[in-house]
Order: sequence, then structure tokens, then C-alpha cells
Amino acid sequence: MLKRNIIYAWRNLIHRNFIGLANIVLLALVTATVLHLLKYIAFEKSFDKFHANAKNLYRIQTELVASDETTEYATSLGLTADLMKRTISGVKDYVNLTPLSDGCTIVYKNVVYRENRVFEVDSTFFNIFSFPLVKGDPSEVLKKPNTVVLTESAARKYFNGEDPIGKTVKIKGKYATFLFEITGICKDFPANSHIQMDWICSNHHLFKIPEQFYSFRLSMNHWTYLLLNDNTNIKMVEDKTNEELAKMEIYKTAAVRIKLQPMGMIHLKSQLQNEIVGSEGGYEQTILLLELIGIICFVITYLNFINISLVKTIGRAREVGIRTMMGATLRDNMMIFFAEAILQIGIALVLSMLIYLVTAGLVARYFNFPHNYRIGAASYWFYLAIFLSFIFFTILVSLLYAFIFSRVKPINIIKRGDKILSRRITLKSVPIIIQFTICIFFLSFTQVVFKQVSYILNKDMGYNRENIIFIPQPHLEDIGSVTSKMEAFDQEAKSLPDVVSITRSVYGPGSNGYAQWGGVSNDKIGKDTYIMFAHNEVMYNFFDLYGMKLLAGSFFSKESDKDDIVVNYTACRKLGYQKPEDIVGQMVFVKHKRVNKKVVGVVADFNQESLKFKIEPVIFHLERENMRHTTTVKISPHSSASTIGSLRQIWGRIFPESEFVYSVFTEDFKTLYTSEINLQKWLKFFCGLTLLICSFCIFMITYYAFKESEKEIAIHKVLGAGLFDIMKLSRNFLRFMAISLTVGFIFSGIVSGKWLSNYAYHIGIDVWFFLLPTVIVVLFFLLTLTYSLYRTVSVNPVTALRSE
Repeated sequence: MLKRNIIYAWRNLIHRNFIGLANIVLLALVTATVLHLLKYIAFEKSFDKFHANAKNLYRIQTELVASDETTEYATSLGLTADLMKRTISGVKDYVNLTPLSDGCTIVYKNVVYRENRVFEVDSTFFNIFSFPLVKGDPSEVLKKPNTVVLTESAARKYFNGEDPIGKTVKIKGKYATFLFEITGICKDFPANSHIQMDWICSNHHLFKIPEQFYSFRLSMNHWTYLLLNDNTNIKMVEDKTNEELAKMEIYKTAAVRIKLQPMGMIHLKSQLQNEIVGSEGGYEQTILLLELIGIICFVITYLNFINISLVKTIGRAREVGIRTMMGATLRDNMMIFFAEAILQIGIALVLSMLIYLVTAGLVARYFNFPHNYRIGAASYWFYLAIFLSFIFFTILVSLLYAFIFSRVKPINIIKRGDKILSRRITLKSVPIIIQFTICIFFLSFTQVVFKQVSYILNKDMGYNRENIIFIPQPHLEDIGSVTSKMEAFDQEAKSLPDVVSITRSVYGPGSNGYAQWGGVSNDKIGKDTYIMFAHNEVMYNFFDLYGMKLLAGSFFSKESDKDDIVVNYTACRKLGYQKPEDIVGQMVFVKHKRVNKKVVGVVADFNQESLKFKIEPVIFHLERENMRHTTTVKISPHSSASTIGSLRQIWGRIFPESEFVYSVFTEDFKTLYTSEINLQKWLKFFCGLTLLICSFCIFMITYYAFKESEKEIAIHKVLGAGLFDIMKLSRNFLRFMAISLTVGFIFSGIVSGKWLSNYAYHIGIDVWFFLLPTVIVVLFFLLTLTYSLYRTVSVNPVTALRSE
């Protein structure tokens, strides 16, 4: 019987091909898009969950608590983990990760590459983390000094089929050069790990900085991870550690406190100073929004499917009436409609999977996540839920079909065609309102996201980022020759006609925040009151190259004294001066340098990092001799390719042992907003789909509603009614639109406000965010409504009234 009903359903689908196929294609298209979205969400939520010890892995988060504020860091003091292991029984083990400042250059025979994903780690690294070794013993590979483990990709890059084990490579860092023996090979780090390395070194020699500038125990340049015992009380670990740190009085100007971050939450929730470069977190809000968007779009697609399916029943009213008079029961009618529903939804399911598989690679590249990523077991439940939802809605649609026709007398259907749709239009108002409410929400919220992304990408950050490139410092075996060779490079580079200026600084604008902080005081706030300020060392022309605005005093010059400083306006106000000119000439005591310095100028505030963070107080110190910082080159517009080629040639002559690499400021800047840009991309998809679905739905419903009222409309025409008069019959739809606009804007305002609150600097929500969606939706609604009405009105009244 089921087979016969399915054959009957197939013939019926072919007979009414446009409506049925359009309904199926829309359902398949949205389902495929939601499947892509679920895979993307599953990938983002899977970060760092693959470690065998994941539930007991935590990263130490450091807080510096000054008199007036708290600054949170992803890094920790070198002494913290050792202190915790010695004093707290719940700490099983730990590992420190220290990145090589400005990367390093690795040499094997004639193979020379500059590498950025090089870290020095403790010997416990492979015991704590689940990064599988292809060769080597996890407990032994990093035990000896000057040993290194590399990934499979790095092994292929340098050794081209040779066995690397036992080979020696030369690693040249910023401050030292050492020979390292390769003792292991590990698999490439998974894409869903916030830790990404290619070379894992055993000790902390390469990071070595002269002792007057650096102490491993007291520096905050390390990411530290703890492995705790099962059922360890996290609050107890934090409290006891903070008690020990308070006794040590590490900084006179600020208290040092720690918190523990679960490993699995770093990617989603962490938005701290000094995150690992390239692994900035804070995706949780974006992921929650995408989950909500996916569910909403899936729901309105099914509502649309149900609405259109019910609309299609009008043309089959007499058929069902005859079947009922011939003895068909409610169950018989339900089985016919069940066969039709399972056929249509089944075709949509198969088609959606085909679309999903064909477009998988394209979507993965567009959203920058692995095409071959295998979702975890938990995510398979999403796919199962989608499949079960197909079954559920199949049964629901068939029940609705049967229920509607069971409420109508067969004789009325056959004799004069009962108005199944129009008589029950109020019962259908809720799904119509829901659909248009969601459509309005999507349009309004998408506009907010686009405006905010445009705002953060185009806002005047307080500096110029166009036509600027960064060149990391060279890695030389003869460290003492760096200064003279960099001076030679500068001299030759400046002779190029399209090189405007060259400067250097410890931290450039648009970077990952400041790592150097220290207490500052003055007579205005009290000599014994220290405020934590960020500190940056720059060359005299730093401000001019970036086009920063001077508020008072002067910037540095070649003749400036080494004890002159420039402060930003936030620092000016923190030191007790509201007018920038009042602080010029005043003395400031810098605690960590143990020296008084004179303020010679105030620079306007600029955003050092993402707009999610507020502007910090910064002191700029003049740096004349240290040439080991990243080189910033400003070039003329429209000459970048030729100029970079010339710079490469100059670099090759002066630094033949160090690879020339560079990055473009404008491209680096966009990486600060990866999650926002991806959210914008997804909204483009779903906003378009939602508008298409709603337009199709309103077209079909209005068309068939007017078609049911053909005789009524014909009578109105005979009595002299025009098109505008007949449009008054659609006032119910206008009421639905008004309700949808109201509810949609309220919902959009709440969600938009919550999302924008994540940014220290953001746009305001004004009338245009409501006016534009209103115009778009009303325009689409009126176009579809007018077309539907025109098709009905164009019928000859004689034809419509012939049966009367």
C-alpha cells in the first residue's frame, strides 16, 4: 500500500512540478547551508578537546592589580608554575611555553628558512599534551639540553626524505645562536589546537636576553599550562597560589594574582592581553549567534515547507472530497499525504547532502577551516537531530493535511469548493508572522554587523596604516654586527625613491598589545602612588611615520635627551592632568627603570589592538641604538611590488644568512577581526536565504488565498471595483506585516545591543537600522502581493462566475 501511495505521490509531484520542486529545492538549500554551519561550529567548539588530559588541563592567567585597575594577561611569571607544584598537592605537573621573539632562522646544510612557529618548552611537553610523536619517546625527547622535535611538515621541508633523527641544525635567535640535535618527529599540530608549533626546543637559551633586561623567573613572556590531579578544587589552587604570591611582593606597584583557565575554553572565551599570536580567542559570542541563526533559519524553512504544502492542498480539495465519499477514512487520507511528505522531504534530504558534499571544499576555504576536519561524536548528534526532524515534520505535515480535510464536508468541497485556506487564514497567521519577524531580524542585525565590521576596519585608529610593511630583524651569528648592518640597510633603503621613511619600535600599532608594564608616579598623584602603565621603546621618527596627532609639546627628534618621554592622552589624564599642555615639562618617576623622566609631548590616543579593548595609558621612551626591533617601512602608493623587490635585493646583499620576509600592515590588521568577518560572511548567506524563503512563502499564500476568492473578486469587479479596492481584501496580511516589524525590531535591538557590548568602541544603533529593513521587506511584500493579486484579477469575471 505504501508503495502505491508513493507512486501516486510521485505522479502528483510531477503534475504540480513548479511548486513542489521549488519547495524541495529551498528546503535542500537551507539544510545544506545549516550542515556547513554545524560543521564550522563543531570545529570552533572542538579546540583543544582532543588532549587525553583535557579535563585536567588549565592555563595560568595572570592579573596585575594596581590601585585603580586590573590588567589580565594570558602569560605568567616564570616562577609561578614551579611555586604551585612545590606548594600545592593538586598540581601534578606543568609546562612553560616561551616563543622566540621575532622568530628565528634555521639552517641545515644549504637549506635556510626563517621560522615563526618556534617555541622553547619544558621537557614535560609531550607528557602533558597529546601531540603524537612519530619518532621518539615522549619522556626522553626533550630531556637533554639543545634538543629539538620538529613536525612532519618541517621534516619534509628541510630534509626532503632523509631521516632527521640524530641530525644537527643551527638555530639562530634574536640574541643567540645554538646547535640543536633532532631527537623526535611529531605529527603536525591539529588545526583545532590554539597551540601551533613547527619546532619544539628543549631549553631557554634562544630566548636569552642580557640579564639587565630579562629574568626568566620574573618575566611574563611565558604561557604556562598545568596538569592537575582528578577532582582538584580549582578555587583552592587559585587562593593558595595568590596567598604565596602576595607574600613574595614581586612588584611594589601592583599585586600579582592568578586564575586558571580550562584548556577547552581558551579559544572560545579568552580575550586577554598577550594571547599567543595567531590564536586570539573570544569566539564564544560569535558561535552562540551562529547557533541561534542556524536554528532560526532551519525553523522558518520548515514553517515555509508546511505553509506551502498546505497551500497546495487547495487544488486537490475535490479529489479528497471524492475519495472521502468513496469510503476513504482519515487514516487512508493520512497515508496518502504521508507518502507525499516522505517523498518530498526525502528528496530534499538527499539533495541537501549532495549540495553539502559538492560545496564542502569551497565553503571550508571561504571560511578558513579544514575541509577534512572530522567532527566529534557529540556533533554527530546534530546530524541525527536533523534526520529525525525530517521524519518528525514528515508525520506532522501528513497529519495537518488529513486534519484540514477531515474538518471539511465532502459535499461542500465538491459542490462549491470550500475555502480551506482563506477561511482559516487566522490559524496560519502565526507561522507567517514568525517567518517575517525572523526575516526582519536578519536584515536589521546583518546591517548592524556590517556597519560594525566596516567601522572597525575603517575607523580612524589614531594612526595611518596604509602603505606600511613590517620586516622582522635579521638573525645573525655575529650578534655584535647587527647594529652596523642595520644602519647600512637603512641607508641603502632610504636611497630608494619610493621609500618614504623607516622606523623601529618594540610594539607597533595593531599588534597584540603591550607586554612591558611598570609602575609610574608623579607629584600630582603622589610619589608613593604608582599606576601601572604600558611602556614602549621607539625611534625618534616613530610618530611621524604613522602620522599620529600631537596634542601638546613635541615629538622626539634626533637631539632629544634619553630621559625624555612622550605620553598618550590616557596616560596624561591618569597622571592627573586634563589639559595636555599642562603635563609638558613635568617629571614622571618610572619605577622599573628607577629614573625620573621629563614629559616632552602628548600624543593623541590611538588603538594599539582590537577595538574590543580600551586604550591603555602608555609611555614612549626614546630608543636610539637598539636595532634589533622589527623594521617598519613606509613606501609610496602604487609602487609596493617594485619597492619590496628592491628591499629584498638590498637585504640579500647585507644579510645573506637571513631570509627576507615581510608583512603588510593592512593585512595583519584584518586578522584582529577574524570572528567578526566570518560572522559577516555567514549572515550574507542566511539573510539572502531568509528573504528568498519569505518572499516565496508570501507569494504562494497570497496567490492561493486570492485564487480561493476568485468569485468574490469577480463580483467586486462586476460592481466596478478597481485593483486598489480589491487590494483591501489583503488587509490581514498588512496586519501580519505590522506585527512582524514590531517584534522583529525589538528582538534585533536586544541581540544587537548585546553583541555590540563586547566592543569598547562601537557604532550606535540609529533609525537607519530599522528603516532600511522595513523598506526592503515591505517592498518585497508589496511586489509579491501585487503580482498575486494581478494574476487573480486578470481572470475574466465570466469565467470565474460560470459555475454559479
